[in-house]
Amino acid sequence: MFRSIFIRMKKRTIILIIISTILIGMLEINFNCNKKIEENIIPVLQTSVPISTNISTLKPSKWKQNQLVVIPAIWKEIDWFNRSNWPLWLREGLNLTNNPLPSYHVHLYQRIDPNSTYPYDWPYCPNVHEEAGLYLKFIYEYYHDLPDKMLFIQGDVHVHSPYPIETVQCIRDDVHYASINFFWNIERPWSFWPRDPADNIGLMYKCAVRLLHLFGFNGRAQLNPE
Repeated sequence: MFRSIFIRMKKRTIILIIISTILIGMLEINFNCNKKIEENIIPVLQTSVPISTNISTLKPSKWKQNQLVVIPAIWKEIDWFNRSNWPLWLREGLNLTNNPLPSYHVHLYQRIDPNSTYPYDWPYCPNVHEEAGLYLKFIYEYYHDLPDKMLFIQGDVHVHSPYPIETVQCIRDDVHYASINFFWNIERPWSFWPRDPADNIGLMYKCAVRLLHLFGFNGRAQLNPE
């Protein structure tokens, strides 16, 4: 499962990535479920609205042009009561330091208190589907006003990359999607995941093939390049 990704792209592709994450998580947790994958119906929302256009309100965008917005899936990785002890990257992105011009903005959700009372007085997101539920929450809320640059990252931001935010700032403008992971779970090939007893093909592989097919790609060719 991917953990940290940078996105500057069409919404259609963003949704593909997040949906993929949710389905991967569901397979990982519920691998004993014997329901056929063919019974699943995946709603796909398509739009031709440019990311930089807010047509729903015709108001100026909430986000600064071309500024990176970091969406961390934080749960209990920080002491919510002690904001002065939060990691520097988080405090700077929330304008809780003396830095008047941070190079990025953090959009923080909390997944603990639905009423958003102190110290959880930040936008609430239900704690479902691990990181993917929070990422989808952000996309759903700002679908017609998405930032130009987005970094979706888990709460422990350095577990897969020592410099995740700095790495994103170095990505060229013509790159629309990139993983910033430096470290990978190398012991998880396709064969790591449970197999479908009907044909002995990995469920993760079959899921990926079907998702790519939904979006008009030849899944087997994409996953098995010559």
